[in-house]
Amino acid sequence: MSVVRSPVARVVVFDGLVVALAGVVVVVGTRQAAPWTGGARALDPWAYALMAAAVATLAARRRWPLATLVVTVALSVAYLAAGYPVGPFFLAPAIAMYSLAARWPVRGSLVALAVGVVALLAGHTLGTVDAGGDVLLAQTAEGAPWAAGWLGLPWAIGTVVRLGREGATRDREEEARRRAYEERLRVARDVHDVVGHGLAVINMQAGVALHVLGKRPDQAEVALQAIKTASKDALDELRAT
Repeated sequence: MSVVRSPVARVVVFDGLVVALAGVVVVVGTRQAAPWTGGARALDPWAYALMAAAVATLAARRRWPLATLVVTVALSVAYLAAGYPVGPFFLAPAIAMYSLAARWPVRGSLVALAVGVVALLAGHTLGTVDAGGDVLLAQTAEGAPWAAGWLGLPWAIGTVVRLGREGATRDREEEARRRAYEERLRVARDVHDVVGHGLAVINMQAGVALHVLGKRPDQAEVALQAIKTASKDALDELRAT
């Protein structure tokens, strides 16, 4: 049970669930969408192999987000170029896009988004290459919002998540700096109190010793002993502080 509670185990279990759930959605959803896609190529073992490969690649999305995105987009392009029906197959590159955006700076992830959208459009165009020029242009224009949506929405969500994490990290760092400053201020006040009290006692006893030194040496000795004790106590408290 302690192994399951470890952070690494939780990540592994969560990623395994993501891959399994994505696999179910991709396979079942694409099969359900196939009859509604007119003129598309029927699903065959090669199509299911592409689905399985794309979903399995998501297991590496945390460690290699860019490679995961490249592979899933490439498999999606192959799927589209083969003329298979459009459907939840593209959940794999969408998850990969989210993972990349949640870990990369905006500029780099935006470039990856643009390249991914262009690649999906290219695959869509290759899948309709036998159509006439006007039909091909119309289908490409129709596919542009679809490709941008499949990758653009997860990119936006991932970017918001990353910015939120960075903001939370900055808040924690600021809170740590504030607490450190308050601790230093508290220590400085303690030092001031210890030194101030010790010096006040020493000053008073030194004045007494000077006052009675010539007339009553015994009291001067007591005052000097008090100075010694006060200075020692002050130094001990200072060291402790």
